[in-house]
Amino acid sequence: PAEVTLGDREMHLSGLDLRLAGASLTADASMAGGQVSLDAALRDLAMATLADFGGPPMTGDVGARLQMSGTVGDPRATLDLTITDLRAADPTFDDLPPARVTAAANLASRRLRLDVRGEGVTDKPLVLAAELPVVMQLEPFQFDLPDGPVTGRLDAEIQLARIANIAGLDDDRLEGLLSAALTVGGRVTAPQLDGTVDLADGIYENGTTGTVLHNLTLRARARQQRLTIEELSANDGGTGRLTGQGFVDIVPAASFPTELRLVLTSARLVQTNEADATISGNLAVNGSAAAANLAGALTVDRADIQLPDQVGPSVPTIEVQEVGFPDGGAPRRPASTGPPFDLRLDVVVNLPGRVF
Repeated sequence: PAEVTLGDREMHLSGLDLRLAGASLTADASMAGGQVSLDAALRDLAMATLADFGGPPMTGDVGARLQMSGTVGDPRATLDLTITDLRAADPTFDDLPPARVTAAANLASRRLRLDVRGEGVTDKPLVLAAELPVVMQLEPFQFDLPDGPVTGRLDAEIQLARIANIAGLDDDRLEGLLSAALTVGGRVTAPQLDGTVDLADGIYENGTTGTVLHNLTLRARARQQRLTIEELSANDGGTGRLTGQGFVDIVPAASFPTELRLVLTSARLVQTNEADATISGNLAVNGSAAAANLAGALTVDRADIQLPDQVGPSVPTIEVQEVGFPDGGAPRRPASTGPPFDLRLDVVVNLPGRVF
């Protein structure tokens, strides 16, 4: 049920009560005489219901309340969001503890304050707080992030295995404790960072290539507009090593200029039934989030490749028609509208007679 009244430059909504799969959305709102009023509440929304509409494969319960008042040109608004018993839907991850996320946003006088707290995903609560300028008006609608002072902080200890499980990395395994203690100041167009990001006792494995990196260590320090990677190191479980250094400039207008350098020393990076390869050399990435150059020289110290005696049987292609869509095909996914990433390669690979 709901009652909607539309008039000359005014709108009123009262008694809205929507129900879906046990969830409810109630709301009352009005916009007239240059003033706005809104009170909406969402209760008992199951994350599994969102998955049916293309949301992430998660379970849990969502509740939220949005309130708005003031003028249509500069409204005040508060949003409170709570997600309880948050889990990955895949039963493989049932042994992971459930998470709880609470978030509060407050908009007033064209300043937005955010407070987010996460429990369960990390060993200690993840705390994020930020305040930044926001221009919002309802008639005509506008939402903009102008330049202005910004403040914020992030304190977190994250077990990467839990994040990797939620992200669904398929053939990739990631473990280790990532610690971050960062503060942000300055302006939107020129943020100033201070703090550290550390990873200790990390493990990375790729099931497709057989790449295994143990004792993965990362130490990064943020100062002003630069995040400097002071140490990046790992071993292949034996004598092979990977080390690196670099930086990322937090300059959005320049698409985050980046410079990274990696050194491989007899690193056994391919270990499969078909191939086993050890590689040395160096790689350098210079550029930004928009375009970059990858240059370097790699030497295959040794590679053993097993050619199969025979290939598998040919598999016929079966024509499948999806039902339930007007053209008989699967639903079309929207094409990516972002610009492509331009990666220019200048890598020399040397194979000095030790490929068998």
